[in-house]
Amino acid sequence: MITVSRTATLMLLITACGGGQVVDESVPQPGPAPMPTSPEVRRAVLTVLAEDLFDAVAAADADRLLVPVDELTLILDPEGAQRIEALRMAIHARVELDPARHGAFGHTELHGLCVLGARNEPAHTAIGLKAEGWILERALIVGERPGGQRLGAWFEGTFVYAGGRFRALDLRRVEDPRWEHSDLELVTCDMQVGLGDPLYVGMVTH
Repeated sequence: MITVSRTATLMLLITACGGGQVVDESVPQPGPAPMPTSPEVRRAVLTVLAEDLFDAVAAADADRLLVPVDELTLILDPEGAQRIEALRMAIHARVELDPARHGAFGHTELHGLCVLGARNEPAHTAIGLKAEGWILERALIVGERPGGQRLGAWFEGTFVYAGGRFRALDLRRVEDPRWEHSDLELVTCDMQVGLGDPLYVGMVTH
């Protein structure tokens, strides 16, 4: 398993990309922030997201991924915050993970992450961000057994980069995990970490 702390790794990579000096991108903003220009910072942020998703699915606890209700107004305009609060109150909108199925990730090690729908979203669109922000719409988390068998599951929702990390405004679905998920061979990721490369090294991004 990964032994370097998430915070230490993130700050190390951010500092390194500035030639020894911390750049503005390293200062977490409470509100939404656009995609960092540095590949090293993007890699670090996505690595933390991979760890967060893996921990959540292994523990069968999707709620830990959500932006707390009392922080929504830091990220969203009033209409957007009200919409998400109303959505959170709808029973049918709550994503429940099954320990017997999703908890199978607990018997694997984090192998990587593939994300789709990665883009800079302008302020005051239908999502309701207060400022331009980096968002993701789908994330495939992958675990691997020691023998090489891989387990994958898609998270679907609206993930926003704010406060130095990704969290979900809404989480619409987490699919049942599948061994040797077909999308591991079929999908073309917008961005990825791991998936054949060392988790803190390999990423394809544009």
